Amino acid sequence: MISLNILVNGRVQNVGFSEKVKEYADTVNVSGKIWDNYDGSVEIIAFVKNKTAMNSFIENIKIGSQTSSISEININIIVTDPSLEEGFEIVE
Repeated sequence: MISLNILVNGRVQNVGFSEKVKEYADTVNVSGKIWDNYDGSVEIIAFVKNKTAMNSFIENIKIGSQTSSISEININIIVTDPSLEEGFEIVE
C-alpha cells in the first residue's frame, strides 16, 4: 500500500476541485480524505494499492477541475502496511 500526503496551492477552494479529486479517486479505487486548509490550500491524504494507480491519481489531480488553477503541488509518498481506510471522503 502507498500513502500519499498531497498539498495543493492555487485557486482550489470553492471551484469544484475537491469534488473532481473525489471523482478521480473513485475511478482508480483510491481511499482517503480531502479538505480545505485555512490558508487557501487543499490537502489530500490518499491510500493507493500500486504505482499505476498512484501515477494516474496524481496526474488527474494536476488537471484539476475546469475552474481551478493549480500553482504548486507538494507530494509526500510513503510505502505503508495495508490501510484500514475505505472509500474517499470530502471533509467539511
